[in-house]
Parts: sequence; structure tokens; C-alpha cells
Amino acid sequence: MDVHASPLGLVLGALALVAALSLPAAAQQAPAAEASAAATSAAAPAAGKPVSFASGQARQGSLLYRDSCASCHGDRLNGALDAPPLSGTNFMGKWGGKPASELFTFISTNMPQDRPGALSPKEYTEIVAFVLSKNGVEGGDEDLPSDPAALAAMTLPAAQ
Repeated sequence: MDVHASPLGLVLGALALVAALSLPAAAQQAPAAEASAAATSAAAPAAGKPVSFASGQARQGSLLYRDSCASCHGDRLNGALDAPPLSGTNFMGKWGGKPASELFTFISTNMPQDRPGALSPKEYTEIVAFVLSKNGVEGGDEDLPSDPAALAAMTLPAAQ
């Protein structure tokens, strides 16, 4: 039996990827936290303003998603191959309540898997807006910023 094609192989592969990507970020954050507790609390507010994006961003993001993400994550964001779903309770359980910058940074530095960082910050922001719209987040009039500092001040809605 080919372990890589089995459901267990898919789960183990996804867990290994998440673990590998989580360790470097945690290691980089530790020295900053030790250097200045005041700076850390100012840089990562406990509760930021709710995330907001323009409906047009989500529409453009749907086109980019189709071209750059759907082959792995599925047309309906339900996951495919080794890629996890980008919608539903598991997705929002993982990302909900966190700064929008964390989701943006993860996507922009790791995706598409075969060419990480290949899109522009604006394009990654549009994909984030599309993914959020598919998770029930309402669009508004203001664009979701592509600046990580501005995104850090915005909180993704908690899973419901």
C-alpha cells in the first residue's frame, strides 16, 4: 500500500508541514518577546478591529484562487490532494481570532506550494479576501490592506 496516497499518509503529510512551518515562526518570535514585553504587546494587540475587505477584492481573489490555489485546495475550498480545506469550521477554528497578518503571511510565504511568494502582496490580499468571503465574512467598502502592520491590527472573526 502506498502510504503517500492513503488517508493516513495525507494526514501525516499535512501534520508534518504544519509542524515544520510552525517551529521557525515560534523560534523567531521568542527573542523579540524577551527583548521587550512592552513592544510585543504594542505590536500584537489582544483584540484588533474586525477584518474588513471590499467586495471587489473578493471577486478578484476568486479569479486568482481559481488560477493559483484551486488545483490543490479544490474549486469549493474543500481541500484536495494533500492540501487542507480553506473553508469551514476547521479552517476558522485554526485562524479565527488571530491577527489577519498571520493568515496573510502564511499564504504569501508558503503558497502556491510549487512557487511560494510568486504573487504580489495585492494578489495575496485579494485571495485572503476571497477565502474570508467563503467563510461567511461580509465584505464592506474598504480594501483589505496588503501591509502586514495594518493587517496585524485586524482580527479574523472567531469560529462560530
